[in-house]
Amino acid sequence: MADLSLECYRSITNRTLALEAYAAGTRSTENARFGCTQAVADQAALIREAEVNNYTIRLLEFVGNERFSDGVLRKRMSFLQEGEKFRRSSLVRSLANVSRLKTIHPVRFSDVVLHLEESDKLVDMVICFREKKK
Repeated sequence: MADLSLECYRSITNRTLALEAYAAGTRSTENARFGCTQAVADQAALIREAEVNNYTIRLLEFVGNERFSDGVLRKRMSFLQEGEKFRRSSLVRSLANVSRLKTIHPVRFSDVVLHLEESDKLVDMVICFREKKK
């Protein structure tokens, strides 16, 4: 029975990630200038791996923020903290929080690059921002 609920969870997560990938459109080309690109299928697999196997966030890095300090962004990303277990729901909530800032464009999954350190079960994340013109 536990296997069935895990399979249902994976199925729902896969469909959600596919819809988000479709909605992301061409944003990956916009992020290419920062090196913030990751294939959607690769990212989805990494997110599943990190969540299912209880990876810990080792590094949370921000790229493209010129007007905001890392401290301001880290406050907005309060659901994602270095040293905490990675959860997709925490990533979603943190992206929504930081997207409320009026001087940056909304941050989406296509703005996030993940790297897993499988031997130690650690995840590094780079989140790319695009600031609005003054």
